Amino acid sequence: MKRLFVFFLAVLICLSSLFSKGVYEKAYDEFWEILDDYYPQTKVAEKAGLDLDSIKKEGREQVKNIKRDEELALILRGIANKFAPFDYIDINIQTTTNSGIENPEKGQYTPNYQYIPSLKTVVFSINSLSFNDKYIESALEEIEDVEHIVFDLTTCNTMTNNLDPILSPFGGDWTYNYTGYFKNKDIWKLFPEEDIKKTEKKSKAYEYGLKYCTERTVSFEYGDGRIEGKAKDAKRWILVGDLTAFGADYLSSFAKATGWATVVGNPTSGNGTGLPMLSVSIPKTNIIVSFNPIVLDNGKGELKTMSGNVPDETAQRGKTALNVCISLIETLMENQVL
Repeated sequence: MKRLFVFFLAVLICLSSLFSKGVYEKAYDEFWEILDDYYPQTKVAEKAGLDLDSIKKEGREQVKNIKRDEELALILRGIANKFAPFDYIDINIQTTTNSGIENPEKGQYTPNYQYIPSLKTVVFSINSLSFNDKYIESALEEIEDVEHIVFDLTTCNTMTNNLDPILSPFGGDWTYNYTGYFKNKDIWKLFPEEDIKKTEKKSKAYEYGLKYCTERTVSFEYGDGRIEGKAKDAKRWILVGDLTAFGADYLSSFAKATGWATVVGNPTSGNGTGLPMLSVSIPKTNIIVSFNPIVLDNGKGELKTMSGNVPDETAQRGKTALNVCISLIETLMENQVL
């Protein structure tokens, strides 16, 4: 009887193992189907030399022997990292407290700032857009003579698209227009207020498999604003670089397009759309795959994730965005004296 029990237990373990392997192999295929259907960078990556067939094959071999969601997530993160040069893919284990996407309502971030008296310039160092929307005005109230305000976003890549903490204190009504491309019109169920149409076949986006597009108009209405004194009319600058992404990239695109600020530095990642990330659950796992489903047009026939958001003033090799900005401010002050 004992031997029969041991044999029965062994059979259950084998069946369980076979079942697990089947589930994770199917989950692995689902991951690639999600990318094929919705991730806008697959053809871009292939044209850039990424061998997707080899990556798929290698990953499939790894998946054969796994037994837990965490192991599959680790494999998928390795694959996602290969797409990092094109656009970010987040692989996360769903829990009750962590979705893998930054929640701007939780945990306020406080920027740092410094005042340069000789240039009448305030420099705000901002690593996240998740901060109190009264912070900027409170900081400026403490400084009497301000002619230039610099927002350093060179290391800001958090995912919130809330621009209010920076825009609202200054007031004004702004309209920002841009064109975005995507693979599958099904995702537009998430954005029902937007109009979609087919991409022109002669465009570079169509060549990359992005068969649909939308021309978005975003309005920011802040009225008179809350900042008073010289700071209200101060010249604004935004510093960017290759680490500037998501909401910060969106802010720099807006600023350049509308003239809200002069953008200085190096090209950004180009992935700031102002739209939320698309998050898809892999069936029969707790794994969530998240990425930008839309890619912006840079106005010159290329995708912004390839060219980046190019600043108004470029920082040449060996110079930081802040160095270049300070030089520009010094030149402006010298011309005022003359």
